Amino acid sequence: MTPKTYVQGKSIEEAKRISGMDEILKVGSNENVLGASPRAKAAIEAALDELHLYPDRQEDILTDKLARRMGGGLDRRQIITGNGSCDVLRMITQTFIGPGKKALIAAPTFGMYELLVEMFGGEAVNVPLKRHAADLDALAAAIDERTSLVFVCNPNNPTGAVVSHAQATKFLNKVPAGVVVVFDEAYVEFVEDPDFPRMTEFIAAGHDVLVTRTFSKLHGLASLRVGYGFGPMALMERVRRHRVHFNSGRLAFLGAAAAVDDEAHIQRSLEMVRTGRRYYYQAFDEMGIHYVPTQSNFIFLTDLPLDAAFICDEAMKRGVILRPTTPFGLPDNIRITIARQHENERVVRVLQEIIQLHARQNGSQGAG
Repeated sequence: MTPKTYVQGKSIEEAKRISGMDEILKVGSNENVLGASPRAKAAIEAALDELHLYPDRQEDILTDKLARRMGGGLDRRQIITGNGSCDVLRMITQTFIGPGKKALIAAPTFGMYELLVEMFGGEAVNVPLKRHAADLDALAAAIDERTSLVFVCNPNNPTGAVVSHAQATKFLNKVPAGVVVVFDEAYVEFVEDPDFPRMTEFIAAGHDVLVTRTFSKLHGLASLRVGYGFGPMALMERVRRHRVHFNSGRLAFLGAAAAVDDEAHIQRSLEMVRTGRRYYYQAFDEMGIHYVPTQSNFIFLTDLPLDAAFICDEAMKRGVILRPTTPFGLPDNIRITIARQHENERVVRVLQEIIQLHARQNGSQGAG
């Protein structure tokens, strides 16, 4: 079996070449356009003379802060860090998947789950979403004696929809012993739904659940590659056996630990996304473009008036990188990262221009 390859979005360099423009707006990769946490940058700059040193206690400082911030009785020994959350997902998959084992995936979603399952010799089974979020009833019904892992991306990427605490409770009560459920919460900080699952309660109640999160989105530290996971002590001890020694660096740990305390940057980032959501909802309603109300830092467009690939190609010619969702198995949709107001307005102008140009061209062809 040949493992799948994760498909990245378009690069800024490629957009410059295609558009002939220097000012490229990249809203296809869910990065924080505000940049990195200023406190994180200061912490990294202060430690530049330590580049020759391996990590020491920096990881413990970070996991202590994370345990305090999340609460729920978590001990820092229940938290594991990785080279991005993909590394944590790798450790989890390597722990529970092997030949003859099966993983259920609420899909379409982040392609890394399927890639990792196949990498370690397991069978990945996609269970279709329901109303753009994980269909937990269908996932529960699909569990069999070969199932060892279940992946739920919440909020789901690329749709931005969520399952609730009540839905997760009902689902976990159906999951048999020995089946581990992974909730990937890469976008958790952007959630405003008050009934979003409270994962520490499920862990305290004894459910076999693992949670993964990242510093790449809210905190703007995608290049540092810092992710983390947490769960019951017994499960985390098993996962930790597959951790590569020194899988992150001193600067990554220091930067992430400083970002946890950077409330000003956190609030600026959250307000940017909340304001951007409201703007996009109004703009798309006026344009007649359908979308899924989002709990994340991106918005998912549906029922587009033109071919999604065409729109993305035309936007690229105008210096705007959107994310066609064909690699997710959704060829008729587009995902757009929410940015600053003037950048969101640029996206809307470009979409309007593409739609109007296409309408004029079709009109002139019809007249001929």
